[in-house]
Amino acid sequence: MKDSLKPGVSHRFVYRVPREKTVPFLYPEAPAFQAMPEVFATGYMVGLMEWASVELLKPHLDEGVEGRRVWFKIHANDGVDTIGEGRHERAVVIWNKFNARVAEKAVKQ
Repeated sequence: MKDSLKPGVSHRFVYRVPREKTVPFLYPEAPAFQAMPEVFATGYMVGLMEWASVELLKPHLDEGVEGRRVWFKIHANDGVDTIGEGRHERAVVIWNKFNARVAEKAVKQ
Protein backbone atom coordinates (compact mmCIF):
# COMPACT_ATOMS: atom_id res chain seq x y z
CA MET A 1 0.00 0.00 0.00
CA LYS A 2 1.33 3.43 -0.85
CA ASP A 3 1.64 6.16 1.76
CA SER A 4 -0.97 8.14 -0.17
CA LEU A 5 -3.76 5.97 1.27
CA LYS A 6 -4.72 7.64 4.52
CA PRO A 7 -7.84 7.59 6.72
CA GLY A 8 -10.41 10.04 5.44
CA VAL A 9 -9.38 9.98 1.78
CA SER A 10 -12.45 10.46 -0.40
CA HIS A 11 -13.51 9.71 -3.94
CA ARG A 12 -16.40 10.92 -6.08
CA PHE A 13 -17.90 8.32 -8.40
CA VAL A 14 -20.64 9.42 -10.81
CA TYR A 15 -22.90 6.93 -12.57
CA ARG A 16 -26.08 7.48 -14.57
CA VAL A 17 -28.44 4.60 -13.82
CA PRO A 18 -29.73 2.96 -17.00
CA ARG A 19 -33.20 1.42 -17.12
CA GLU A 20 -31.63 -2.07 -17.04
CA LYS A 21 -30.36 -1.42 -13.50
CA THR A 22 -33.81 -0.72 -12.06
CA VAL A 23 -35.83 -3.05 -9.82
CA PRO A 24 -37.93 -4.79 -12.53
CA PHE A 25 -34.74 -5.83 -14.34
CA LEU A 26 -32.99 -7.28 -11.28
CA TYR A 27 -34.93 -10.55 -11.45
CA PRO A 28 -37.16 -10.42 -14.54
CA GLU A 29 -38.64 -13.81 -13.63
CA ALA A 30 -39.99 -12.45 -10.31
CA PRO A 31 -43.55 -11.14 -10.78
CA ALA A 32 -43.30 -9.10 -7.56
CA PHE A 33 -40.33 -7.19 -9.00
CA GLN A 34 -42.22 -6.49 -12.23
CA ALA A 35 -44.85 -4.60 -10.24
CA MET A 36 -42.26 -2.33 -8.61
CA PRO A 37 -41.21 1.10 -9.90
CA GLU A 38 -38.23 1.60 -12.16
CA VAL A 39 -35.85 2.92 -9.49
CA PHE A 40 -32.22 1.95 -8.90
CA ALA A 41 -32.23 -1.60 -7.53
CA THR A 42 -30.50 -2.06 -4.18
CA GLY A 43 -28.65 -5.12 -5.51
CA TYR A 44 -27.07 -3.02 -8.25
CA MET A 45 -26.40 -0.15 -5.84
CA VAL A 46 -24.36 -2.45 -3.57
CA GLY A 47 -22.29 -3.50 -6.58
CA LEU A 48 -21.82 0.12 -7.58
CA MET A 49 -20.58 0.95 -4.08
CA GLU A 50 -18.03 -1.85 -4.39
CA TRP A 51 -16.97 -0.54 -7.81
CA ALA A 52 -16.45 2.95 -6.36
CA SER A 53 -14.28 1.44 -3.61
CA VAL A 54 -12.14 -0.37 -6.18
CA GLU A 55 -11.67 2.87 -8.13
CA LEU A 56 -10.64 4.74 -4.98
CA LEU A 57 -8.03 2.10 -4.15
CA LYS A 58 -6.40 1.79 -7.60
CA PRO A 59 -3.91 4.67 -7.34
CA HIS A 60 -2.86 3.63 -3.83
CA LEU A 61 -1.89 -0.01 -4.44
CA ASP A 62 1.62 -1.35 -4.88
CA GLU A 63 2.36 -4.49 -6.90
CA GLY A 64 2.65 -7.66 -4.87
CA VAL A 65 0.99 -6.41 -1.69
CA GLU A 66 -1.30 -8.97 -0.13
CA GLY A 67 -3.20 -9.40 3.10
CA ARG A 68 -4.08 -5.82 3.89
CA ARG A 69 -7.69 -4.94 4.61
CA VAL A 70 -9.29 -1.62 3.84
CA TRP A 71 -12.62 -0.35 5.17
CA PHE A 72 -14.88 2.12 3.42
CA LYS A 73 -17.83 4.24 4.48
CA ILE A 74 -19.94 4.95 1.41
CA HIS A 75 -22.69 7.50 0.82
CA ALA A 76 -24.83 7.35 -2.35
CA ASN A 77 -27.20 10.03 -3.55
CA ASP A 78 -29.26 10.73 -6.64
CA GLY A 79 -28.43 14.42 -6.77
CA VAL A 80 -31.40 15.24 -4.54
CA ASP A 81 -31.54 12.75 -1.67
CA THR A 82 -29.47 10.08 0.00
CA ILE A 83 -30.43 6.75 -1.57
CA GLY A 84 -28.04 4.54 0.34
CA GLU A 85 -25.20 4.31 2.81
CA GLY A 86 -22.97 1.42 3.62
CA ARG A 87 -19.72 0.07 4.93
CA HIS A 88 -17.51 -2.12 2.80
CA GLU A 89 -14.40 -4.12 3.63
CA ARG A 90 -11.93 -5.16 0.93
CA ALA A 91 -9.01 -7.52 1.22
CA VAL A 92 -6.04 -6.74 -1.00
CA VAL A 93 -5.06 -9.93 -2.83
CA ILE A 94 -2.60 -11.06 -5.47
CA TRP A 95 -4.93 -12.05 -8.31
CA ASN A 96 -3.06 -15.06 -9.70
CA LYS A 97 -2.89 -16.64 -6.22
CA PHE A 98 -6.54 -15.83 -5.54
CA ASN A 99 -7.67 -17.24 -8.90
CA ALA A 100 -5.66 -20.44 -8.28
CA ARG A 101 -7.50 -20.96 -4.97
CA VAL A 102 -10.86 -20.38 -6.67
CA ALA A 103 -9.94 -22.92 -9.38
CA GLU A 104 -8.98 -25.46 -6.69
CA LYS A 105 -12.35 -25.06 -5.01
CA ALA A 106 -14.18 -25.47 -8.32
CA VAL A 107 -12.48 -28.82 -8.91
CA LYS A 108 -13.62 -30.06 -5.48
CA GLN A 109 -17.28 -29.38 -6.23
